[in-house]
Amino acid sequence: MEPEFLNFMSRDFSRLLERADNFDVVVEIGVESNKKIFSAHSVILRARSSYFDRALSADWASVEKGMIKFKKDNISPNVFSVILNYLYGATIPLDQQCASLILEILIAADEFSLDELFDHIQKYLIDNKKAWLQQNFAYTRRIAFEHSSFSQLQTFCMDIILKEPEKVFRSEDFAFLQEEILLRLLENEELRMEELDIWNLVIDWGRAHNPDLPDDVAEWSDEQSEAIKNTLTRALPFIRYFEISSEQFSEFVLPYQQILPNHLARSILRYHLAPNQSPAMNIMPARRGNIDSKIISSKQAALIASWIDRNRELPAFGWRPYFASENPYEFKLLMRGSQDGFTGQVFHTRCDNTGATVTIAKVKDTHEILGGYNPLNWLCDGKYQSTTDSFILSLVDRNAVVSRVKNGNQDNAIYCCATNGPRFGSDLSFEGDFKNQESSYCVQTVNNYELSLRPTASLKNFSVDEFEVFHIAKKQQTAN
Repeated sequence: MEPEFLNFMSRDFSRLLERADNFDVVVEIGVESNKKIFSAHSVILRARSSYFDRALSADWASVEKGMIKFKKDNISPNVFSVILNYLYGATIPLDQQCASLILEILIAADEFSLDELFDHIQKYLIDNKKAWLQQNFAYTRRIAFEHSSFSQLQTFCMDIILKEPEKVFRSEDFAFLQEEILLRLLENEELRMEELDIWNLVIDWGRAHNPDLPDDVAEWSDEQSEAIKNTLTRALPFIRYFEISSEQFSEFVLPYQQILPNHLARSILRYHLAPNQSPAMNIMPARRGNIDSKIISSKQAALIASWIDRNRELPAFGWRPYFASENPYEFKLLMRGSQDGFTGQVFHTRCDNTGATVTIAKVKDTHEILGGYNPLNWLCDGKYQSTTDSFILSLVDRNAVVSRVKNGNQDNAIYCCATNGPRFGSDLSFEGDFKNQESSYCVQTVNNYELSLRPTASLKNFSVDEFEVFHIAKKQQTAN
């Protein structure tokens, strides 16, 4: 049918509603002072809505003197007026409504099974009422996740939650957060919070759902421990326990040992007692955490920080890397290829004379992460720089390799060239267009550094999917 004919039909059906001819349905909407009676035609309501097809049947509605009578007290008259006009005229003037009323219309559309309106109304809200949705985020989030069909609003809310998780974790209604949202938060690798904070907030959520628990966990009975364990049974496996330091584990996690699954508790204890051994179970991947990176996580940044500080001797355990929460360095992003460019010119413009840096690259078509640490300034002078503290690195799945400057090769540790990106001796260099040309290389036969990062003989030249450089500086100590 031609569009203008559809417009004529919409106009004529709307007039049918306005003229009040041959109505056979009386609908009572609202409660008490906010109540209104609407008249309508059953044939139109039932044809346009599967809900009304059921609701106006003899099983649901009553009939008095030939009129079908129907009550609906959970929808306001203002909302039903918009819905009724839509059922007759197939128009819904959202631009004339406030955001809160539009959300109510969306809820009503769900109840009345008007599936065709879901995407339209959600898109309108996100495109035109974003500021209101953000200002009233707790209400928006609750509505979005109470209705499984509101997928666009759910995605909108999850984007905000993942970028600003404290909007949820620190909100007044955190205790009433739906479990599904909590689980989606916990399983996300991009959640930028310290793992200990996440653990504590999950415990708070579990306590809120068991309000009769004593404040002191040592006073919990076996039945009370079992109750909160059951409450958190789906959430606990998503905590990255191996990202929590031994000291923090002892103080904040160990007191709740009775609510952890036995195999998990044993594995965590074994890991903290013997940190050089691999965990005796599959573990969740580390979160990106509080580092602005698309390549490495906070855990990997802490590992690099440990290499910068070389071996840290612990009285009982010997060397172990920093936990993410212990990282003494700030990783400040200087450049990212996907937003700034992938050339040596961009690199020198953004990274020269900035002090110590860490370069990180994600190699195309492999799972490799390659990079290096330069404790000196990058320059464009075409000369080698001397240092014994630089290193190159590889992070592949759980295997990590650090390769330091060979004894006697420190004078050729770093090479600065205006036409190239960062170059570490003759072993690792980023050249040309890092992303679109396979001109960068990492040699298999070591030259200036101790170990090979790419032992496979067929691997040498490569291009990258992503490239980042971070300025590295000690974090400022906060006064007690």
